[in-house]
Amino acid sequence: MNYTSWALVPTTNPIAVRMGVLSIKCDLMIRGLINSIIVFGGAGCGKTYSINRALDAYRSRGLDPVHGNPASFKDILEAFDFAASMSGGKPSRVRPIFFDEADTVFSSEKSLNILKVALAPDRRDRVYQGQRLDAPVFISSNRHPDKFPAGKQPHIRAVFDRVPPLVVPINAYASWEYACFLAITTPMNRYTNVGRAISLDVQVRALEWFTDNAHSLAVVGPRALHGAAEIMSMNMPAYAEEIDLLQLLSSRPEVMIDDPVQHDWRDLILNAPTNVKQRGN
Repeated sequence: MNYTSWALVPTTNPIAVRMGVLSIKCDLMIRGLINSIIVFGGAGCGKTYSINRALDAYRSRGLDPVHGNPASFKDILEAFDFAASMSGGKPSRVRPIFFDEADTVFSSEKSLNILKVALAPDRRDRVYQGQRLDAPVFISSNRHPDKFPAGKQPHIRAVFDRVPPLVVPINAYASWEYACFLAITTPMNRYTNVGRAISLDVQVRALEWFTDNAHSLAVVGPRALHGAAEIMSMNMPAYAEEIDLLQLLSSRPEVMIDDPVQHDWRDLILNAPTNVKQRGN
């Protein structure tokens, strides 16, 4: 794949396209033009990375997000209560909520009924049993919406009538390509989770390892590629590094529509055209 082909990833790769839409929706959330986002997609595909960039914008305004992985409807109501607890009654000061890996939300009728209220288009309707549900809400799930119980589907469709979901397709080859694109064009693989710089040599080696092992990865996507770079940046003895990298692999080969191939990753990172880097940011 040459530079021109990599430049087309944002508009031709099915995962990159959905992530581009997610980025647009996150921007609309930050500007207050919409109040909620629902996104479905496989683990490690980049959903959380995109949403966290939006949450950083809220943090810059002094609005620390409320993170939750609700196990019941009570957890959902508590999150909304906590999000509003320091707002002083001002809707603009209600903190955003991020329900991550929120599969249980879509499996509970009561939870879905609460969501219907929280996602109502008219703010005056966002009251559940006397409690206001005003917070901006990001909801992320690793399951496809069709995989939830049939009995809950009418309620799920009612939620989607209020907020159309964004569904990221499961496509292993596209996930490999999208992860490599991010590593080439964004800071994703240039820093560890604690902000320590990752050398160019390690970035290149991580891309090589990720490509060589694409068919064997437990989860193909940005999370696995960043995980490999994080492990390699620790300068552990080779045997210790190998043991940690093995945790990213699965015994079941991943079926892909095409075979990932190696590129001159160093050259791509250093010399990708400006327009590619801008599209990736």
